[in-house]
Amino acid sequence: MSDIRIMDLIKWGKKGVQVRDANDTYTGLHQQQGTLDGACAVYSIVMALLAHGVFLENDLDVYKKGDKRGPKGKLLSMLLEEQGFIKGGYSFKTLKSEMMDYADKLNFSLIRRDPEEGHAEMISQYIDDENPVVISVVGKYVNHALLAVGYERNSEDRVTKILCLDPGVPAPKYAPWNCYIDVASNSKSDFPFYYSAGDCAVYLDDMIAVLPAEKSERAEQVN
Repeated sequence: MSDIRIMDLIKWGKKGVQVRDANDTYTGLHQQQGTLDGACAVYSIVMALLAHGVFLENDLDVYKKGDKRGPKGKLLSMLLEEQGFIKGGYSFKTLKSEMMDYADKLNFSLIRRDPEEGHAEMISQYIDDENPVVISVVGKYVNHALLAVGYERNSEDRVTKILCLDPGVPAPKYAPWNCYIDVASNSKSDFPFYYSAGDCAVYLDDMIAVLPAEKSERAEQVN
């Protein structure tokens, strides 16, 4: 029998997936591409910052003229105004560096791709510690960023699925995730895992775990 674990900071109910924002008020967590400006990695990191209570709901109003003098205003400007469509994708190393420049109350742990390990267990450990993980998946025709918010573990205590909020598809209606990465396969192929929203084979690429600044980072694998 499988066991599903979702971060406790997520509230799931009639209003969908919610977290407490900077005012300790519940707000929607999922951000779908088209509601903000930016690449998929920007949407995913914004959801991670929302989960940690960095933003208010109305901070993400793209039509609102924000105050760019403070740290939060500078961070929002960098994410929502400067990081538009990026043809080649958004480097996670660059993303981490930019986050560290602005979000001083959080740590951003960059985890490099490991074809042998896959990092499913590491993702589950971060989730257990209530820290969302921005993950990237790469397939033959896809290169995409998502936010990992939970996982499924089988009866053999092995992580079999990474449960995600995908900015590329609508908000979930029936569960606190709208896609999953099936990591149960032992395939030695170039794309050993299954990405449900894209209905395609992928591998897990670089990731960024977002955690409070007072906590030590679990991994730092930057080349």
